[in-house]
Amino acid sequence: MRGAMNEQALYLFPGMDPSRRMTAEEQRAWSDRYAAGPAGVIAYNPHPGARASADLFFPTILATELLCDVLAALLVGLLGVLMTVDVDVSYWNWYGFPVSYTLAQLMDHGVGYCLAGLVLARICHE
Repeated sequence: MRGAMNEQALYLFPGMDPSRRMTAEEQRAWSDRYAAGPAGVIAYNPHPGARASADLFFPTILATELLCDVLAALLVGLLGVLMTVDVDVSYWNWYGFPVSYTLAQLMDHGVGYCLAGLVLARICHE
């Protein structure tokens, strides 16, 4: 791999040279190689260095993943809060809906969307 890949990047295979335009014959040859397989993507890092050994510490990886999942759930929950502000606060303002209804909707949408976000984060990371 060191001969064909010289920097940290995502590599597609079978490869092609993106810096020049392929002829029709080269495109057919590439298509044939692709159809015959294998094909895929490689995330390659030729020099992981000291960071790689630190990243292999499982609790750090797990904590980072948990933080990302919780952040994603909170962002989804924010959508629920925004929806409540957009719709239910307007109902309170224009139509006189009770404050208790508006606050209940805020809690329902905020908590409900946060829980939905946790489920989505779990599904996306499987």
